[in-house]
Amino acid sequence: MYLVCGEALFDFFETGRPEGANAVYNARIGGSPFNVAMGLARLTARVSLLTGVSRDLFGDRIAESLTTEGIDSWAVVRKEAPSTLSFVGLDADGSPAYAFFGNGAADRSLEPEDLPPLPAHVEWLHFGSYSLVTPPTSSTLFNLLEREKSRFISLDPNIRPTVVSDMSVWETRISAMLPLVDLVKVSTEDLTMLYPDRDPLDTAQSWLDEGPRLVVVTDGGREVTGLTENGEQRVPVSDTEIVDTVGAGDTFMAMLMYLLGKNGNPSSMLNSLDNARLASILDVCARAASLTCSRRGADLPRLEEVGAFLTD
Repeated sequence: MYLVCGEALFDFFETGRPEGANAVYNARIGGSPFNVAMGLARLTARVSLLTGVSRDLFGDRIAESLTTEGIDSWAVVRKEAPSTLSFVGLDADGSPAYAFFGNGAADRSLEPEDLPPLPAHVEWLHFGSYSLVTPPTSSTLFNLLEREKSRFISLDPNIRPTVVSDMSVWETRISAMLPLVDLVKVSTEDLTMLYPDRDPLDTAQSWLDEGPRLVVVTDGGREVTGLTENGEQRVPVSDTEIVDTVGAGDTFMAMLMYLLGKNGNPSSMLNSLDNARLASILDVCARAASLTCSRRGADLPRLEEVGAFLTD
């Protein structure tokens, strides 16, 4: 079983430029960790979400969605704090711009006493996005990581500068996590925000040297690079008609986790991963992400939609 740790929130997507006082938004449940959990569930994987969920209207809808999507909620902590709300606008190429409203929100309010004991069948823990850097959830989840570091651990920083703009906060947290994780997926956009004067792949290589056994770098719709102790494997990304890119990185992450963990032993999978197999896995993940880009919002694909990718 996978345990995804981090935020769950409501995204309000701008559906058109405001005309006078009238602005129209389409509300959807989101947050990178929620999306990754949803993506795994849609691939028929057993997955739980560890997050704080409000008892307000939005929190009730999030809780209902977990059930609908088949995400186990035993690790969900209901809180009296409000839900985080995110407002999303899209630029001309479909890339999202976010404004978050969530100081003191439920998903940022996890305390050490909220951490459940983890059953033995939780083989994989995943961490990512602003839950890494918003206290007290950030320190609570880091304590969990240290406590459970013998399990397989993955990380997707998914940096949100509109939540925490100080890149040194992100850098400090990521640096502390790197020796404890097995897998990192990161975008060139995130790497450039962290280190604007460094080549993103140089940074990725330095991260690999810190402890992870696989670092995967996504570069929008251009290429994907996987770095292991065996070297660097680059995979081109096929052109696709983009509606928007919301959820593309989460789709890639969920598919990567599914492919590496579906036999129940991701460590063994990584140990036996040669360059040809790695290239095949990265190609499948990129194609799944392209499918999400072809439709509105974080509408991650189901197993039957990617079946052709898996048999190529």
